[in-house]
Amino acid sequence: MIAASLPFDQSTLAHLQELDPVVQRYRTFFAVLDWTCLPQHDPLHPSPGPRPHPLSAYIKALLVKLCEGKQYVTHLRQFLLEHPLLILECGFHPVLDPTQPYGFVVQSTLPCDRWLRHQQQTLSHSVLTSLLQATVAVLQDAHPRTGRNHCRRCETYLRLGAPK
Repeated sequence: MIAASLPFDQSTLAHLQELDPVVQRYRTFFAVLDWTCLPQHDPLHPSPGPRPHPLSAYIKALLVKLCEGKQYVTHLRQFLLEHPLLILECGFHPVLDPTQPYGFVVQSTLPCDRWLRHQQQTLSHSVLTSLLQATVAVLQDAHPRTGRNHCRRCETYLRLGAPK
């Protein structure tokens, strides 16, 4: 979802996202992963009340942490605050405010350090495993000869993090 604002309408924000090299790099990376295996909403969260951020937004943010070599969640959050369009690309629901430069309150849209850390610590291993297995299967089907090597590298990357 792209926020509406006075200085930027949705088409302008979409165009800015397409021009942002950081957003494009992660859009390409995220496109490789098969997100269909993730639950669309938290089954433990009842329907009434504020709409929670999707699980995929937290996973994408944590993948950014790995890719950028950020050791701490506080460093990840600072990086994301410096790249507000990447926050939208991850899938966090924007807190709209037409008076803000991008049409949303960046600080309020991105969860606090503590909540990001909680998500990192409590993220289900089975969810990550299913995401990885579905992605590996898709890559192997798409690239039968070279897919196996790419999948092994991708699997190692997702399990251990970016090479130092």
